Amino acid sequence: MGADHMKSDDLKFVNTAWAAEHLADDDLIIIDSQADSHDYIIEHLPGAFYFNENLFRLSADGIPNSFIAEKAVESHLENIGYTGNQKILIYGGTGKASEESSKNAPFMTAYSLYRAGVENIYILDGGLNKWRQENRRVEKEYPTASRGSFKAELRHDLLVDMEHVKEALSDQNKILVDVRAKGAYLAKGGPWARAGHIPGAINILLDEILAAANPFKLKPQAEIEALIDKYGLDNKEEIIIYCGTSHNAVVLFLVFKFLLNLDNIRFYEGGYTE
Repeated sequence: MGADHMKSDDLKFVNTAWAAEHLADDDLIIIDSQADSHDYIIEHLPGAFYFNENLFRLSADGIPNSFIAEKAVESHLENIGYTGNQKILIYGGTGKASEESSKNAPFMTAYSLYRAGVENIYILDGGLNKWRQENRRVEKEYPTASRGSFKAELRHDLLVDMEHVKEALSDQNKILVDVRAKGAYLAKGGPWARAGHIPGAINILLDEILAAANPFKLKPQAEIEALIDKYGLDNKEEIIIYCGTSHNAVVLFLVFKFLLNLDNIRFYEGGYTE
């Protein structure tokens, strides 16, 4: 995938060559989103700060895993020197301590920042796994930064609530996409009090987006684009993405919006849990 593949200035998917070339840029902040801080301690990209994906969610209004307030996002970013003018490169990887592959983590971190108004976000396609495979430099040092200053602003236009979803159920020009596991979608598993899915929703799996050999790498763009025809999404006025806790949905949302440049994507963050 070419480093300049995407036109949007808000979020891009870049390869390891791009990351290596820009690693020392003064205006680049790097965020490591491995599953556990011990993974980060063992090794990370040079200059990377650690942000666990769960840093941006907590319980609110009775819904677990709700996104934190914009003011809290400001504080997290200011702690690593963000002023709103830098690029932010985010990556994940299979941790050497936890041995976990939290493939959703870089997407969750990226989405959490994007929804709060951050621009110039870059996701490392292939993540730390590909970086290691190419024998690129890692380190154990912890970076420091002068405190930044940033004003977060929620991108309301991305989001829909339950009432909007209810209205969409009777609108043939709108479609819901459930990104949970197949068993949960078919009411054959999952932790939810009521099994099944929102009426009329189709099911797209992350296995159709992420490569089997490296879960931090996207499948070829042509294969992802083929999903639009496969699921009849090309003629829809609005595509509403959801899952159970936003964990899977953030992947499909960012890929559809920024890799495929679909402008009619909306996010139902409450999802099946709500």
